[in-house]
Amino acid sequence: MAELQPISASTPVVFSKSFPSEALRRFAAIAPFFAQASSAVGAPRQKLLLAGVLAHQAGVSPRTLRRWRRAYKRCGLAALSKIVRADKGRPRFGLACGDFLLRVGLSSSQRGRLRPTAAAVYRAYISEASWRRAHAGREVAGNIFSKVKYSAWIDGAGRLRPDAMMPEISCQTIRYWFRRLPEIAVFLDQEVSRKPHTIGPRGSRGRKE
Repeated sequence: MAELQPISASTPVVFSKSFPSEALRRFAAIAPFFAQASSAVGAPRQKLLLAGVLAHQAGVSPRTLRRWRRAYKRCGLAALSKIVRADKGRPRFGLACGDFLLRVGLSSSQRGRLRPTAAAVYRAYISEASWRRAHAGREVAGNIFSKVKYSAWIDGAGRLRPDAMMPEISCQTIRYWFRRLPEIAVFLDQEVSRKPHTIGPRGSRGRKE
């Protein structure tokens, strides 16, 4: 099927049912842009006013509307469809981050304590991530508690491995996933199954040689 082209005031628009309804809705929101471009009227101020009105009608920001317009001009109607990520519903952070959140959640529940707030977990996460960055590649020294705590993240020489590093994430991400600890546990189990030479949930691991 031929791709829809940018419309003009004299060009009939034919919508195909094969396109997702979301793409059609977005196209309808930006269509007046192309009608204006075909006319003699097109001053920058008028374009800004038009963008504001159309964005209000569509319930989005003017910036979003302009992004839709650019996407359509580049790739046509198909570019206005929502793209569903292959990893939708799965954490996009690594094993180290997931393992940390799961340990914090399990620790509070096993000790009968109230679950910490997202802000408290975020502060603890920042502190832990900072410590790991400062000790990357170095031998984990200290008391037996420290060695047990990081036993899943050290190599054969007792040094903190690169995959123990925790990425920067927002407090919002912490809040979202800390409410979904069972999903994190599933994520860790699946990742360890795919990569058997990494840590497993709650500290089980296949140590690299």
